[in-house]
Formats: sequence, structure tokens, C-alpha cells
Amino acid sequence: MADEGWYILDKKYFGMDKWKLKFLQGGTHGYDNELRSMHAIFLADGPAFKDGYTRSTFENIHIYSLIAEILGLKPYEKIDGKLEKISDVLKDD
Repeated sequence: MADEGWYILDKKYFGMDKWKLKFLQGGTHGYDNELRSMHAIFLADGPAFKDGYTRSTFENIHIYSLIAEILGLKPYEKIDGKLEKISDVLKDD
């Protein structure tokens, strides 16, 4: 894996014209999601959420279960995300 801020090109790109290469600068996949720079921001507001609550980081895979809970929907069971990993953001009933 490349160091943060770098990515690796396949040798087929070395033969490309420079004007074609400039279109490859949009982004890449494969950086380590444990890097702080790869973390997303989660902001939530509304009647289901605690006011002024701040929590530590969590994986985005848990958001689906959270939204299903708020909407009163039964989530699909074969997923990696778990409501209990993020339910602390919800107000107690």
C-alpha cells in the first residue's frame, strides 16, 4: 500500500499523453480507513438525536441500521453494521 498522499499507477499509464493523465487526478481507492485523514464527519440533528452529544469515531457501515431504527423499519439482517455500535447518539425513550 502506498504511503498517505501517494498512489501507485499501473505501467499502462506511463505511455499516456499528459493531457489524458490530468483526468486521473480526481482520486483513488485503497487508502487505509484507519488513517485519520480518511475519517468522515457525522453530524445529526433532529428529535431522535441527543442534543449537543459528541462521540468517538465509528465505521460508516453502522449508519444504515441507525437510519432504519429512526424510521421504524426492520433492517436487512445480512449486513456488517450494527445498531448497538452507534445507538448512543439516540435519545433515550
